[in-house]
Amino acid sequence: MSRMFVLDSSAASAPTAASTLSDATRLRARFAPGRSSLACILALLLTGGASVALAAPRKAAAKSHSRAKAHASTEARAREEAEAITASKIALLAFHGDNTEQIRAQVIKVLKPKVREISTNLKSPDTTEQFRDMGAALDLALYVHGQIKDTGKDMAVLTIDLRSGVSGRKLTTVKLTGNRRKLYADAEDELWHKIEKPFGRACLEATKAVRHHNAPMRIEAGTPVEDSSARSSL
Repeated sequence: MSRMFVLDSSAASAPTAASTLSDATRLRARFAPGRSSLACILALLLTGGASVALAAPRKAAAKSHSRAKAHASTEARAREEAEAITASKIALLAFHGDNTEQIRAQVIKVLKPKVREISTNLKSPDTTEQFRDMGAALDLALYVHGQIKDTGKDMAVLTIDLRSGVSGRKLTTVKLTGNRRKLYADAEDELWHKIEKPFGRACLEATKAVRHHNAPMRIEAGTPVEDSSARSSL
């Protein structure tokens, strides 16, 4: 008699509960390091983004503070220069050229209200050392001198030079060009605007400088003005 054996296919194909748990554990163990690495990467990215986000306002605040500090320093410097100008003594030397009296008078009109004192009768020295020595002897912050030169019919160039009363060296040159008659008005309206900054720097530097000169100075103040009232009484 033949025997028939029937295999239980469901029992053979279905995994047991123990084997299922074992497989899940192996899968978690296999992919756990990947998930951990990904989490680390995400954390680093988030941390870096937060650092950048926090750094941006700090950087902007630092720039704003730096600008405010620079602005305050500029304003303080401008106040110091303005105070130095009003406390300074300067010399306006003779101008070169034809018919310079009127234009020189305009320059005096511009500068006289700005400074403590302005000398208008000093003879111009010949060398840088003489400028320096006379500046030390008379406590001059700077010299102003210039010339007017005709360039064509009714046209001229007015040149104004600023020279340090401390070093004796020329600091800057300003030129005004135009109709000769109009230059008088230009000198009054535009000159101070053009020379204010170097003028202020020179006056401020003079207040801080240590004065010295090489030898006793003999100051040439120009030709004495004759007293006409005394002459008429004789």
